[in-house]
Amino acid sequence: EAGDKNQQAFKGTMEAVRAAQTMITTLQIEAKNKENAITLAHDYAKLQARLRQAEAAVAHCAVLPPAVQAQLQLKAQIDEVDSKVKDAEAKVEIAEKMAMEAEKNPLPPEEPKGDTKTGAGVAAPKAFPSKAMPYKGKAFGKGEPGKGEPEPIVGPVEKAKGAVEVANIELKMVMRYLEAQAKAEKIPEEDMNILKGRIEAAKTRVDGAS
Repeated sequence: EAGDKNQQAFKGTMEAVRAAQTMITTLQIEAKNKENAITLAHDYAKLQARLRQAEAAVAHCAVLPPAVQAQLQLKAQIDEVDSKVKDAEAKVEIAEKMAMEAEKNPLPPEEPKGDTKTGAGVAAPKAFPSKAMPYKGKAFGKGEPGKGEPEPIVGPVEKAKGAVEVANIELKMVMRYLEAQAKAEKIPEEDMNILKGRIEAAKTRVDGAS
């Protein structure tokens, strides 16, 4: 962000300097036909010299000092790692919420039962394919899921277990990533310890939701 602001300020300053130079050049041309042309030419030349000095003074701002560049690169690396930690923490939070919901309502929702006398609420049976329109899938009786069989109902407990598993996998991946970054010594040890501490805390939370 600081680098972007620096570039914007530099660009704006240079545009202003060049616009002033262009305007004075136009005035210098117009002054040639005036009675006080010599005086005006002298004054405009002074202004152009001041603008050249201003241009030279801000030229060094085009590139940030090495120390500032290093700080910005470090901040970008920390922000990248921090975003991965936040993603893992978000998955842990989802697992916690689903575990709480499963604890309150562990049973899956019951399927609606129709009236056996009137047939109300009972879904109409699916027609088997006729000879004129042969079944294009695999043969019946293979026991394959999704071939006309009803999908199993996943209850809150199973959903919570799945969310916990996803969170655990994410935490392991992020911890490995942090260890790789620590070996590369791209991030200060103090910052790395804080990030690892957050992952360990998140692991404790997800273990509590198991």
